[in-house]
Formats: sequence, C-alpha cells, structure tokens
Amino acid sequence: MRAIYVSAGLFSLLAAFGLGVVVGRFVMKDGPQETAMNQNAIPGLFGQNNEFSAAGIPNQDPAQMLPTAPNPPQANLSAAQAEAVASASAAKNCSVSASRSMPIRNWNNFGSISAVAVGENCGTAVVRFVLKTSDGRTLFTLSAPARDLDVAEDASADALKAAIERSLPDSAVRAAAYPQWKEGAATPLGTEFNRETYEAIRAQNLPVICIKLASAPQTCFASDPNSNEIKTLSRG
Repeated sequence: MRAIYVSAGLFSLLAAFGLGVVVGRFVMKDGPQETAMNQNAIPGLFGQNNEFSAAGIPNQDPAQMLPTAPNPPQANLSAAQAEAVASASAAKNCSVSASRSMPIRNWNNFGSISAVAVGENCGTAVVRFVLKTSDGRTLFTLSAPARDLDVAEDASADALKAAIERSLPDSAVRAAAYPQWKEGAATPLGTEFNRETYEAIRAQNLPVICIKLASAPQTCFASDPNSNEIKTLSRG
C-alpha cells in the first residue's frame, strides 16, 4: 500500500513538472509571439489595447469574428474629390474637349485656350472654356450650355466637338484693330477695363482672345498690362 502511495506521489510530481514545461513552453515563452501573430492575422480587428484583443479573450474562433464594415462610397472623399467623381459619373455618356495654343499676355508668351464639355448627353452638356498659362495655371474661365453653341438636344459627340472647334479662336486678334475709346465716348460694350487701360492695351497691340458662341454675344478678353489680370475687353 505504501508503494502505491509513493507511486501516486511520484506520478503527481512528474505530472506537475510536465505541466510546468508545457506552460513555460507555450504560455510563458511562445505566448507573446503567438498573441502577436494572432493579432496580425486580421489587421484592424484586434488591437493590443483593445478589450476584445487576443490577450483579453482566449477564444479567437474566426467564426465568431465580425467582418469589418466597408466604407460607404465617397464617405472619406474631400469635396473636390467628390465633385470629380460626380463629374466623371455624369460624363459617362458625353465627354468632349478641344484645345488650341494661344498667345496670352504678349505675342511671345503662349498658353492655351481649351473647351471641355461634360454631361449625361451631348445636347445638354455644359461647356467650360479655360485659358491657361504654359505651366497649367488657370487665368480665365467661362461656362455655357451646349445649346449656346447651336447644337441640338440629341447632338452626337462628333456634332458637339465640331461646335466646340468652331467656338475656339484659330489665333488671337491684335488689340490695335479695336476701335478707339475716345474721351467722353460711350463705354465699349461689355468691357471690364477703364478707358486708360483699354487704350493702353490698344497702344501695346496686345493679343485679344475671342470665344464665339452661336447663340450668345462673342466674348473677347485680354491681359491688363498693369496687373496681368485677364478681363473682358469687349462683348458682342
């Protein structure tokens, strides 16, 4: 009987020693690495300081894990990005553009004049005219509905592109060709310049850029020689 007690005690001692090895091997030594691996298995779901992390909940059955909810469309977009996405969506049926090289502040300073039409269909698209410097800076913009370019509501992309091409100037006009603004005379139609600046533009024979709209007055603009600001020189 004593032998049985000794054997039982020895068995208990060996079992305790074996359990200590197991605990030391898999809990004390490898536990942090296992925890790190488990936390990294699903990024963003369990955090080190999260009360629901692997350290806090031993049972990490993947079947019990809730999938991360996807962000709703455009939820994290800035206003500019959202506008770009909306424009791209609207342009899925009609997107037409054309561009020309154009002198801007003087006859040796070239930039570009372009027109971009965007809409659900080409007959109701909005056309935006943009004057830019050679390095891409916008100097002047003007928007008009496609109907002002004399296109039908059911116009094709080719028809709208042809109308856009007609609206853009082939070259700039020399300011000296414009009528003199005599002292005491009526202000030229549509000009944003005062008489002194208007006459300075004529005297320096600066380039004048005109946009021709079939159903609206022709708009011509030039650079202020004092401020370099682009303004309307005349309309009509």
